[in-house]
Amino acid sequence: MKNILTTLLFLMTILCHSKSNELYDRTNFQNFRIKDSTYFSFSSSCNIQLEISDAKNAILNINGKTKKGTIIKNKYSKGFFDFKENNIVIITFSFEDSNIVVENQKYQFECEGAKFIILDKIKNDNESLVKVKNYLNENQTIFDENIESINDKAYFLEKINQYKSSAYILEKIIERKPDRVVAWLNLGDVYWELNKKEEAQTKYLKYISLMKTQKKDLKKIPQRVNERILNN
Repeated sequence: MKNILTTLLFLMTILCHSKSNELYDRTNFQNFRIKDSTYFSFSSSCNIQLEISDAKNAILNINGKTKKGTIIKNKYSKGFFDFKENNIVIITFSFEDSNIVVENQKYQFECEGAKFIILDKIKNDNESLVKVKNYLNENQTIFDENIESINDKAYFLEKINQYKSSAYILEKIIERKPDRVVAWLNLGDVYWELNKKEEAQTKYLKYISLMKTQKKDLKKIPQRVNERILNN
């Protein structure tokens, strides 16, 4: 009889643990409202964007490389989740408040040596601008040490409609690096999206001027630039 009771208690423990894990997963996904949410690495030299429709549909962009996959519970660590593409784990992360914390214990991202990379949930452009300003105020040397990374950050922010924060970065780049051709092009694009058409045209004209003075291939000038300059 004792053995039977012991066995029953053991089975009940396993069942309860399983139910607890299931509830834990469901609670995490509901409480943090990850459906239809986009997260971005504002405070990192890496440019990581995670767009989540639901657990079975997510898009991960790491420094311009896009991956489509699913999100499942990490089988080794409670509270962590995996983004998998073709059944291969690309990143492991957890939730903290309304943000995502990407585990970087093996330092698999060459752009960031920190143990964790925080992806902030994107709410609106004004909040994004505050986060960008805070990051740049604390990392002034990035303009000299990794100008490509911060220029890319502006580009990726533009692509997810965070135009004010993108423009702020690009303006800071041009202040320090006035001959950086691509920054003028990117800033022209952002101003155009902000409906600042005249300012955009000015940036485009400067971009074309630099292309000429630096003897760049003028055939690489995007068609939209010439069209928008002529658009009054």
